[in-house]
Amino acid sequence: MIGLKKNDPRPLYLQVKESLRDEIAAGRFRVDQPIPDERTLASDLGLSRMTVRRALVELTQEGYFERIPGRGTFLRTDAGAAGAAGAAGAAGAAGAAGAAGVPGASGASGARSGDAAAPGGAARATSAGATGTSNSTGSPGA
Repeated sequence: MIGLKKNDPRPLYLQVKESLRDEIAAGRFRVDQPIPDERTLASDLGLSRMTVRRALVELTQEGYFERIPGRGTFLRTDAGAAGAAGAAGAAGAAGAAGAAGVPGASGASGARSGDAAAPGGAARATSAGATGTSNSTGSPGA
């Protein structure tokens, strides 16, 4: 069962994450059955649901779990013994890239929105600034 150490300096979500990885390695979870839901795990561990959620989301991003809305969270078929080791290795590389990629993806997504808004906004600010300056400069001159 998942165990937490109160004296461990690591954040609780990391302890939960590591414990879930250990449970996967031990074969506690089956591919065809959902793992306990966030509320159940949180209640069993005496933690907030958000702490457990963060651990589950990160493990999902690393390829250990698949979350299916309305059905639950399942162990991925490729997260078996060899797959978990590969996913852990890939998570190190992809996790670093993903961590950098998430803001980049947000940035790209935001850039798309921002590209449409920022140039227009910058143009508006520039023309408003230029008009304001021009009017200010033009008014005393006129």
